[in-house]
Amino acid sequence: MRIVFLTDELTSDRVRLLEAVRQRGEEVSVLLMSHEFGKDAADEISASLGVEVLPGFHFRRKGEHRYRHWNYGIMAALTRARPDIVVNEGCASSTIRAMLYCRWRGRPYIAWTGRAFAGSGLGQEALARGGAQTERSLTTVAPVDVRLWSARAETFRISREALQLRAHYGSPILLSHGEDGPSGGHADLFEIYAGIERRRPQAALVILGDGPCRARREEEARRRGWSRIHWAGQVPRGDLHRYFAIADVWVSPCLRNCSEALIGEAMAAQVPVVASTHTQATLDLIDDGVTGYRIDPRDAAGSTDAILKVLSLSEERRQAVIAAASERIAKWDIEPVADALVGFLKSVCRTAEARR
Repeated sequence: MRIVFLTDELTSDRVRLLEAVRQRGEEVSVLLMSHEFGKDAADEISASLGVEVLPGFHFRRKGEHRYRHWNYGIMAALTRARPDIVVNEGCASSTIRAMLYCRWRGRPYIAWTGRAFAGSGLGQEALARGGAQTERSLTTVAPVDVRLWSARAETFRISREALQLRAHYGSPILLSHGEDGPSGGHADLFEIYAGIERRRPQAALVILGDGPCRARREEEARRRGWSRIHWAGQVPRGDLHRYFAIADVWVSPCLRNCSEALIGEAMAAQVPVVASTHTQATLDLIDDGVTGYRIDPRDAAGSTDAILKVLSLSEERRQAVIAAASERIAKWDIEPVADALVGFLKSVCRTAEARR
């Protein structure tokens, strides 16, 4: 089976997933919409995977975190690749062209949402509302290389550098992220932190990522006298385990689906997770009080109580939550997801072949 994956971002975990698919005897190639968005994984891409960077233009509107892409040459690239099936996670321009190619050549087309193939959880409901055939869906969250994240975090956790970082930030450490915008959750995160700071004044908040509102948030922190909020900025994925390793709790405050993969990666790195119910991965991965804790970030008091509950867990209870989270995220490790993906794509190809 010749598979073409068309995507706007190629992370290390995705590279490992595609390599695992290739190792199952499938021929895999990748059409990448911009070299810039595959650089984190560049050192891990093998020549056998076959990655072609499409020509095009890349821009983002004022206030937006993600880039938009307008690529050309997609039809020609697909014609050269001669795929049996196309899996697309690209922008609108690539979606239209990929669908046209598949209709022209009579090949099946699969939508990849980045965290699911044809949808999962709320995403599947959204596809159904759009008229998609959800019975042909593969429900899966974004795959996580569990052993890698766990090993890297555990190794760094006992290092001298980790001790120095914890001493620098203070304790306990709340680790968070987000696109600093209306739906990124930072405004709610600040209100949650206000409640925590009143009851645990030594608590530090370390924020990964960046955004157009960062300067305003920094000014707000200074105005409110918060000296224990730190912005780490854009952290390379190869360094994320360092932050997971020193964190006492991972807080995901998003009001929509942003950086969902980080929830699974935090679980794999053995960090207790407190995650927004507005994020689809939360509903798939977090059983409240078992594998982590669910919050509505707009409820500052309730969210504060949930985080303080995690910080006050006994070591035995904390380890029980971590163990349950590790067991849950193991289902979405690279190898089982690769097995499910190959089986799903083969099934779709067989169905398409029977209809021709």
